[in-house]
Amino acid sequence: MTTILRKKDNFMESLAHRILVCDGAIGTELRKRIPAYLQCVDACNISTEHAEKVTAIHRAYADAGADVIQTNTYQANREALAVHGLAEQVDEINKMGVVLAREAVPETCYVAGSVGQVSFQSLDSPAPSTKTIRRIFKEQMDALVDAGADLLVLETFVSPKQAEIATKQALTYS
Repeated sequence: MTTILRKKDNFMESLAHRILVCDGAIGTELRKRIPAYLQCVDACNISTEHAEKVTAIHRAYADAGADVIQTNTYQANREALAVHGLAEQVDEINKMGVVLAREAVPETCYVAGSVGQVSFQSLDSPAPSTKTIRRIFKEQMDALVDAGADLLVLETFVSPKQAEIATKQALTYS
């Protein structure tokens, strides 16, 4: 089993003694910098044309004083990427998200793998099983952890069921 938080002791020590500042929204900042026709901001991680924009945003947040930098992977799960024909690039997009963040910031910053709720393509289709949702989260989280994320951030969940599944999956890495 892969273990997350390779800087866990330092992170917990930091939390015990000071306030940690997190970065801001990377997707919002990317939207300002990329063409409107690009619908998938997570795919910027693997774009030779746009990866530098991701790195520049991370660097700007670190320069502004952020201690925790979130990867550009909020919707980089198989289901969300499938809408853009990128389902088979889950691993690559998530790993590059960690690499770009790590390259952009000083070693003193923590890199947080960003994971958002799974959005299913059709509201008419039956609700996916817990097993399916867990598998989707596991695939994304495995890639983030394997690439060296220091921690996982679960953000913007509107489904309590998905939040619970994601939290249980994230806890398997500690």
